Amino acid sequence: FHGLGDQRDVEQVLQRNGIEDLRLRRFLLTNLAGARDDTDEHKLSWKVNIQSIRDSVDQLQSFPEFKTGTIYNKPALFAFGSKSPLNTAKNEEGIRSLFPKATVVEVAEAGHWLQDDEPKRTCAVVNSFLSKQGQQQHNS
Repeated sequence: FHGLGDQRDVEQVLQRNGIEDLRLRRFLLTNLAGARDDTDEHKLSWKVNIQSIRDSVDQLQSFPEFKTGTIYNKPALFAFGSKSPLNTAKNEEGIRSLFPKATVVEVAEAGHWLQDDEPKRTCAVVNSFLSKQGQQQHNS
């Protein structure tokens, strides 16, 4: 971050380097730390280990391998945005093979950032799921 004074400078560098989504840039900036060094110069650094993430990006973006027969046999919610490029509906068969009691819900008009794009709809989906789980526990 040599020569960069504040978050605005870093945000501009992120944008120039291909991170076009403003929400993603803002999210990344939440991981930026600033402090004064021994010379009282303001230094910027990442709170997270960027090199480790860079070195592991392929593994982080892939789906882990599981032993045959591995399942999570309890309720689980998978919510996805109708406008998300990471559409969970395309993966529903794989989800159900590992999570047979999964509830898969599409949130209309939301992209990848459900809670930001459609906060009320996303809360309604989560609240409905949790309410059903509470009712089922109460009835059993």
